[in-house]
Amino acid sequence: MACLPLSAAAEHDDAQCMELVLALFFLVILIASITGKVADSREGSGWHSHT
Repeated sequence: MACLPLSAAAEHDDAQCMELVLALFFLVILIASITGKVADSREGSGWHSHT
């Protein structure tokens, strides 16, 4: 939690913190897509042509 911008004691530099946050973000998305937790929202939105 030390890399959050509002924390009092910043032990990491900004570039290292951003790298960690982005890696964690993409890891969570990858795991969610592999396990099937991500749904295609285009099917129910009604944006496609109604023919």
